[in-house]
Amino acid sequence: MASRYSHIFGATAALGVLSFAGCKGSFSTAPVSPSTNAAANNAAASRQTPIKHVILIIQENRSFDNFFAGYPGADSTMVGKTHDGKSVPLKAITFSKVPLNHFYRDARTDINGGQMNGFDLVKPNPPFSNHIPYSYVKRSLIK
Repeated sequence: MASRYSHIFGATAALGVLSFAGCKGSFSTAPVSPSTNAAANNAAASRQTPIKHVILIIQENRSFDNFFAGYPGADSTMVGKTHDGKSVPLKAITFSKVPLNHFYRDARTDINGGQMNGFDLVKPNPPFSNHIPYSYVKRSLIK
C-alpha cells in the first residue's frame, strides 16, 4: 500500500506538470507585423540553447529564496523584514528539520495582510529562535 507521502508527491508532481503545460504559447491576440516578427526570430536565433525548460521542485517549508539566496543572477534576497520594519540578515542553515508551525492562524500572522513580514511573531514549535524563517540553505548543499 502506498504511503500518504507518495500520494501527496504524485499529486504535487501532476499539478506541476499541468501548470507548466499551460505556460506554452502566447497570450496576446494583437497582430504582429512581419518586421517585428523577424526581429524577434533573429533575437531568438542568436541566443539558442539546448535548454528548453527549467523546472524547480521545492521541498515543503522551503522557498526560492531559501534555496537560492545570494546566487549570482538569482532574483533573491539576503534579508527579511520583521513586523516592525527591522531588517534581519538571512542565516545559512543545513537541511535539518525546519520547526515551523502549520496552523492557519500562524500562516495568517506570517502573511500579515500581504506584507509578508509577520514571521517573527509566530513562535516556532518546539521553541527555537524566532528568526528560523529568516534563513537559507547553505550553497554547498544545493545540487
